[in-house]
Amino acid sequence: MLAELVIISCTIIEVFVIIWGLAQINREIRESSEFLATDLDAKLAAVLKNMGINNGAEPINPIQAAIANMIQMRMGQSQMPTQLRENNGQFQKIVKKD
Repeated sequence: MLAELVIISCTIIEVFVIIWGLAQINREIRESSEFLATDLDAKLAAVLKNMGINNGAEPINPIQAAIANMIQMRMGQSQMPTQLRENNGQFQKIVKKD
């Protein structure tokens, strides 16, 4: 009976220690990510200031810039002809020229 009580109390203490440890890890990750975001913002602003781009305007969103770059690359790669419609409204078949 005493051994079971000791095991149960140790298990409960261990669960609380694990929960406390996870809370500490969560807090540290949150603080680090906030520091990283502010540090990254400051460095991007410094780069934009040194390059002389958009001094008074809103800084460029890096995600939007990446999407625009992907679209430009796809537009340059694609050599597919546009599909035209016939008089009855159906699409014409595309014949590849090799």
